[in-house]
Amino acid sequence: MTYAHDIFFSYSRKDPVLDWVRLFKRTLEDWLRETMTEEPRIFRDEDSLKTGTTWPLALQQGLHRSKVVVAVLSPSYFRSPWCRAEWSSMRQREQQLGLRTQGRTRGLIYPICFHDGDCFPPDAKDIQHKDLSRWNRASPSFRRTVGYDKFLSEVQIIAEELAGLLQTVPAWQEDFPILLPETTEGIERFVMGVPRL
Repeated sequence: MTYAHDIFFSYSRKDPVLDWVRLFKRTLEDWLRETMTEEPRIFRDEDSLKTGTTWPLALQQGLHRSKVVVAVLSPSYFRSPWCRAEWSSMRQREQQLGLRTQGRTRGLIYPICFHDGDCFPPDAKDIQHKDLSRWNRASPSFRRTVGYDKFLSEVQIIAEELAGLLQTVPAWQEDFPILLPETTEGIERFVMGVPRL
């Protein structure tokens, strides 16, 4: 078995984040096609989950078999048990692979600041993020503003950086950790293997 996806989108499914992620993902995918040598393989729940799928298992499997996470950070992101579990799973993988260390300072999370980075937890604040909060609108009128052109330029840069990052990802491992959200208290403190579907 190996990676099935280049990128896993991790984001809050609440508006205004959800509408913006749809616009951002389409735009990023367009630029990735122009930047990468192969068609980008992106996992985003709305696009990747088929009717009848057991979505918690499919999310776990999608994350387990993705090279990097594009995390769209906002206050609602860190209030979501699922988002925190996705974040922590990838941080555990980075630790397992010896990433974000003195010798290898980069990791497998590409954080996008959607809104208010001041309230992010310390481990998220320590990771340099791409701040797109100036362009965090998805309304049709946004596409007719001067800011939209700057947004497109930023997304093109992100695509180039992600294409470079994808070239450095270590080989897939069966024992990559997956953390699961608890019903009320955040993230379970043990690492679980991905269930076989």
